[in-house]
Amino acid sequence: SYLAIHHKKKIVIIDCDIEAPGFTNFYLSNPLEINQHQGLVEYILDKETQFINNKDIRNYLWEVDHSFTDEGTIYVMPSGNLDTNLISSDGAQGDTHVDHYIEGIARLDFSNHEYAKKVFTGVISDICSTVNPDVILIDSRTGISDIMGITICELADKVVGFFRGDLQ
Repeated sequence: SYLAIHHKKKIVIIDCDIEAPGFTNFYLSNPLEINQHQGLVEYILDKETQFINNKDIRNYLWEVDHSFTDEGTIYVMPSGNLDTNLISSDGAQGDTHVDHYIEGIARLDFSNHEYAKKVFTGVISDICSTVNPDVILIDSRTGISDIMGITICELADKVVGFFRGDLQ
């Protein structure tokens, strides 16, 4: 928010904490609002299956309300859609977005370093060519494997770690 408010920067935040996503909660105007959007997992899978092309990445980002950004802009790419409501209004399918998210995570091979690097290079390239941000911030906990952390460290210009004094 500081960069957006004080320097009018365009920021993209990618929530790569796929085991415990929740970055979207930081920018809610109303804490009771439901903010579920397709995100990183859906984008990667849709791109791999050629369901979309690079120009569609904006459908996987949401723009933060300007009360948090003033004249700057912040886009968030959530980890994925965690909506627990049934996708089909008649309840016939019995699927939720969170079901699809969990299945999607299982289909991504983030244990393979070359695959992870290729995927994230593509996501960052697509964001840069479509949104043209001044800064891309990646919220990452290594979580599923150390590969995600290693990959992101390789792609970053700067790495900043935030730690707290507890067992976690």
